[in-house]
Amino acid sequence: MTDQPAALDLLADKYGIERSYYDSAGRHHPVPDETVRAVLAAMGVAAETPAEIAEALAAPLQAGDPDLAEDAGACFSVAEATAGGPLPWGFTAPLYGLVSDRDQAVGDFENLARMAEIAAAKGADFLGINPVHALFPARPEWVSPYSPSSRQGLNIFHIAVDKVPEFETSEPARRALEASAAAFAALRDGELIDYAAVAALKWPLYEALFEAFETGGGARRAAFEAFRQSRGEGLRRRAVFDVLSEHFTCERPDAAGWPCWPQAYRDPRSGEVARFAGENARRVAFHEYLQWLADEQLAAAQARARAAGMRLGLYLDIAVGVAGHGADFWAEPEMFGRGVSLGAPPDAFDSNGQNWGLAPFNPHALKRTGYAPFAAMLKSAMTRAGMIRIDHVLGFVRTFWIPEGLPGTYVRFPLDDLLAVTARESRAARSVVVGEDLGNVPEGLREAMARRNVLGYRVTWFEREWGGDFRTPEKYPRDAIATLTTHDLPTLRGFMGFRDIEWRERIGRHDPEAIAAERTERDHDLWRLTGMAGVDLAASERDDREELSLALHRRLASSPAAAVAAGIEDALGLVEQPNLPGTVDEHPNWRRRLPVSLEEIADVDRFDRLCTAMTEGRSGAGE
Repeated sequence: MTDQPAALDLLADKYGIERSYYDSAGRHHPVPDETVRAVLAAMGVAAETPAEIAEALAAPLQAGDPDLAEDAGACFSVAEATAGGPLPWGFTAPLYGLVSDRDQAVGDFENLARMAEIAAAKGADFLGINPVHALFPARPEWVSPYSPSSRQGLNIFHIAVDKVPEFETSEPARRALEASAAAFAALRDGELIDYAAVAALKWPLYEALFEAFETGGGARRAAFEAFRQSRGEGLRRRAVFDVLSEHFTCERPDAAGWPCWPQAYRDPRSGEVARFAGENARRVAFHEYLQWLADEQLAAAQARARAAGMRLGLYLDIAVGVAGHGADFWAEPEMFGRGVSLGAPPDAFDSNGQNWGLAPFNPHALKRTGYAPFAAMLKSAMTRAGMIRIDHVLGFVRTFWIPEGLPGTYVRFPLDDLLAVTARESRAARSVVVGEDLGNVPEGLREAMARRNVLGYRVTWFEREWGGDFRTPEKYPRDAIATLTTHDLPTLRGFMGFRDIEWRERIGRHDPEAIAAERTERDHDLWRLTGMAGVDLAASERDDREELSLALHRRLASSPAAAVAAGIEDALGLVEQPNLPGTVDEHPNWRRRLPVSLEEIADVDRFDRLCTAMTEGRSGAGE
């Protein structure tokens, strides 16, 4: 009889499961057999007994397409997008936090279009935003854009009600918006977004719009039917999911997606689901209609960005995974790892590791479909953007799977195939691709990305020389997008004022000794940063750090990187960052409004000066 531990090792290797790994601190972690069996089970492979292991070892794996990697070519490049002109720069901003005098108390696609036009007038070539994937309409308090229900749908609460064509023909919709105007205005006055209150006010408006649509016809009806046909069964299943979520959430307020539904409704192909969809056909069509409106308005925002002079336009973000209790998983559970979550092993920032609560793609299931779900996910973003960002592109090589109640381990992914599919979709959509290659980067990934024209990600806070000094932007690579910070990191003023350290101390994330060490290191970093920028620290402490910000952004813009981004928070001199990683309720993640409205922002002197600095810096980039 085959030795079972050795056979389990062979089976793990066959399915790309690592039996041990090293974390970013160089510590070795053996992976227990229980984890390997659980990860195999998540892929649909039984390995509890010697007979099951032997059967799995004998079963053939799906062969890949040998021509895929060769035929795909390289991604659409910045040089092609800009027709060989000056290297582009742009802004990143939180869509939800964009404020205007006319919105419905949360940033919407009209605000997005307007912000793009404002930035374009200042010389920007792109506007990057947080993911706008579909979340959970029945649970508007679930707000993280990186924990989506579906990466192929859109967040309907970003629909600008007053810009929907049916609004002009619907007197009930206009009366409803007028009646709720004071409530929306009161919500806009708050520093933080109350998503549940916004949703409660928006639902009646959406329903009035749909009623007006139903009584219409002609070109609008034809366009809607064309949208439904183009999106196919996937759109319908996501709409059915949302209607089921409404139904069962009403009956069980504690319900957390499809795992809490009655058993018969957990299978999208069941007779009970078919009967429910038929009995609720109008509500299903309503949710399809909302997806259509969101898609129309996002497309319009991209068109307006390009018409305003942006050479790239919108820069959209793709989350690394989907919620395991969401629509994508429910619709195609065989495409995902079941009973496991994506995360990260212990590292210098989190000694316990991270569990993101997201379901990973099953690499072997993807291969069996010719990577169709992966391609569809990419296409949904690329068709509405001149540039996309793939969150945690390290997952193209391996992802960290955590079975419930067990230690995690890495699972290997087919890098060449995933890059080839990405390149194929990029060229079809003429969309530039950026991969967030931060953290413990696997050997060879960046070289493989460069061969496919996938830009890397260079963040000033992480770009260091061996001695700890900040690497000067002149040393950044050409095949990257460069930025001072990200939504997960402190703003410049927050960094200078130790605000992120204060937050970690407040919520008890680090012990007093670790906090003291962070403060000491930050003192050193302030001198390193101001030295790199050529600004005296004492002088930078005056004038609200604006001179330091301008100097840093001008130098960043002069780097040889293919594109450079500035955060809107730094352009406005804000202290607080959008998200504090590792927190859910302890910090107001994804809830902060910008303190300046779109009607005012173009005339803010600080914003204007930073735009000038970016333009000046790019004019001499790479020289």
